[in-house]
Amino acid sequence: MSSCTCGCNRSVGHRRRPWWIRPLLTRHARSRIETLFPRPAHLRLICEMLRDMTTYDGLTLTPSLQPGAQDQAVAVLKEYFTHRGASGNLLYSGGAFDGWDPSGTRTASENIFTADDIVAVSLLSVDVPGQAAISILETRRNEFATLLGAVGPDRDLVDEPSIEEGVFPGWPLWRALMDLPGMGPTTVSKILARKRPRLIPVYDSVIRTHVFNNSGMQWVPLWNALRADDGAQQQQLVQLRASAGLPEYISPLRIFDVLAWMDGTGRTQALLAR
Repeated sequence: MSSCTCGCNRSVGHRRRPWWIRPLLTRHARSRIETLFPRPAHLRLICEMLRDMTTYDGLTLTPSLQPGAQDQAVAVLKEYFTHRGASGNLLYSGGAFDGWDPSGTRTASENIFTADDIVAVSLLSVDVPGQAAISILETRRNEFATLLGAVGPDRDLVDEPSIEEGVFPGWPLWRALMDLPGMGPTTVSKILARKRPRLIPVYDSVIRTHVFNNSGMQWVPLWNALRADDGAQQQQLVQLRASAGLPEYISPLRIFDVLAWMDGTGRTQALLAR
């Protein structure tokens, strides 16, 4: 691995305090924010929260993903995946995304995009444009089946030896889908996460802002974070799934996505305030 950009001479992937937190912990910065938090207890709380945040190179864990936040994370996961409204439907339609299989053909169509996949993506509040859907399901069906088959069976991202372009087999399919009319990284990530949920993470504007600091990077920082500290983050995600009583078809990557999204949209705070 290459050296870390923070100048500490450690390999990329270790946890470190992000650049924007360090100034907040200086004496000068403390004096400036005292006007915003005049009570010492409030100021100490803010500084302790910032100091304790776990980050990796290119990636910041949101509050529910922080070490020690297990009870909060479990409550959030149960809210998202199991809470039903008055209609009987899941409160969050995305809670049905991972197990969506109304036609009963999901296992048999592992390497074929189907209409069920297009509908499943809509449960995450995006739509595959019509022309793109025709290409995926009909006119270029065999081409996309070949590309999807080349990705190989579903497996954990953390176990991939490399995700560099030219090595990681997901890149050709990603590029081909991105070239379709109206398809962007959010929609492409969601349809790929539908087919390979353990391997391809969901990406959207909330994740980009609150986890990846608007860098435009995703796969590499997340892969590094999952592998750091002997896979501690991956193990935590698996444990959170078990603690929330969720089925194993909900992947560790999806646990990460849901917790980060709920935090980033403010829904976690609303849940905890009830």
